[in-house]
Amino acid sequence: DRLEYIRHNKRATHADAVVGERLRALHSGDEPPRVRRMIERPTTAGTTIVMPKGPIEH
Repeated sequence: DRLEYIRHNKRATHADAVVGERLRALHSGDEPPRVRRMIERPTTAGTTIVMPKGPIEH
């Protein structure tokens, strides 16, 4: 579920926040880096192929 995925990414632990800060410190551009996430549905035998939706803009 797309909404649950978004909620999951908003519930960062302190350790997650530290890693994010360290990663952002590596960025050297003038603008903040753009983050894009793609949600892929799990595939199982006998199901129809469904293309993932577009990127989630924050």
